[in-house]
Amino acid sequence: GSTKGLIYYLEPVWSELAKPTTWRFAFGQVFFSLSLAFGVMVTYASFLHRKSDINNNAAIIGLADFATSFIAGLAIFSTLGAMAHISQQTQNPIPVEKVVSGGPGLAFVAFPYALAQLPGAAWWSFVFFFTLATLGIDSAFSITESVLAGVVDKTGWKRSRVLPAMSFVGLLLGIFYIGKGGLNWLGTIDGFINGTWGIAFLGLLECVVLGWAYKIDHLRKHANERSDWQIGRWWNWAIKLFIPVILGTLFFWSLHDDFSAEGGFLRQADGGWNIPNCVGIGIVAIAPIIALTMSFIKTVYRDQHHRSTIFDGKTDLTYGTKAGFTSFSLALMSMAILIIIAAKLEPSFNYYWHLIAFAFVLAVSSLIIGNFTLKNRHKTSCCWFARFAGITSTLNISAALALILIYFTGKSQNLAKHPIKSEHLSGTSYIILSIVFALIIFGLGWCFYRATTDVSKNETSARRN
Repeated sequence: GSTKGLIYYLEPVWSELAKPTTWRFAFGQVFFSLSLAFGVMVTYASFLHRKSDINNNAAIIGLADFATSFIAGLAIFSTLGAMAHISQQTQNPIPVEKVVSGGPGLAFVAFPYALAQLPGAAWWSFVFFFTLATLGIDSAFSITESVLAGVVDKTGWKRSRVLPAMSFVGLLLGIFYIGKGGLNWLGTIDGFINGTWGIAFLGLLECVVLGWAYKIDHLRKHANERSDWQIGRWWNWAIKLFIPVILGTLFFWSLHDDFSAEGGFLRQADGGWNIPNCVGIGIVAIAPIIALTMSFIKTVYRDQHHRSTIFDGKTDLTYGTKAGFTSFSLALMSMAILIIIAAKLEPSFNYYWHLIAFAFVLAVSSLIIGNFTLKNRHKTSCCWFARFAGITSTLNISAALALILIYFTGKSQNLAKHPIKSEHLSGTSYIILSIVFALIIFGLGWCFYRATTDVSKNETSARRN
């Protein structure tokens, strides 16, 4: 029965791509698996030696994480297929997608079932759950350390005092998970983290802030300083524009999907408030306020050679040049048009095409002028109007693309998911397998080859010297 599970895992249902939830949870999985936008990667990076190979390490980690997730999916869905096959031999057959619900059921139902089929199942189960326990512990290490390092570095308080206090607070919060409603709390929080306002949204904010309010080129040069291979200027535009546009489009698309659903996002179908979403939105609103407040507190441990790359030189309180003001004005005009369109989104959406196109042109124009202003500004000017224009224009482009997607996918939202009746993997599934394994094998092989080649060159150079 494992083939049925693999068919469900690998056989595409193209109509699902017209739903924002598909993309939202796909990005949420990637962000969650790689610990992006949690602060964990930033904290770990601060512990690296200055000679660390950042680029190659990042590529190896990303490919290895992708490989682990994909191969784990093969194991899980093969098992689910076997479980569904056994259920068909009873009076109550269950399809693959309903054998186990999402969440912890995959780890505590699917894997134990697979291990129970092995000889010496008790020992295999012990090894698996021991591994699972250590995985949870070291995940807690990383999440705790990201907060701990920030508090200690900012305040200068002793780790020996901050860590027990944090652990105690975490213990109190963890009590919610051991009650009868623990799994419901887990599902709610997990859904919010991977939902519209979750870590993908935080990743969007990180990109636009670092890309436009920070000298992103300094980060690229720092990464290239000791790396086996170099990243070009395309990386700057990936952070400033392309990634934020993708994440922003997904955010606005999902936002429309949430608020247009029955009962809305903050209200339930019966008119009552959706407490989990209200609490989550409150946390999202408070977090930037806390972050800004913390940024005004003087850091105790500051590198003497460190110099802010945002406020370099004298800050121009006039917000830069006329070009910067012009770009910001165009961005505000584009935003106003898109807000009006979104507020009056109706079946007569066809009449708004010219307005969407006009807002898109305004946003692109603002982006070009703002980037030109920042690139050619005077050394003593921060040109904050141009920076805000870049951030606003990026979000405006995302909103315009989201409105287009809402229109084109609106007719396909009610399409039923066609069950897969095939008993064998199709050519498409084999193509997906081939591409994935080629990417994993050749990608990791290339990274390790560059690393070993660089080590050999350094050893040869050292011997000659």
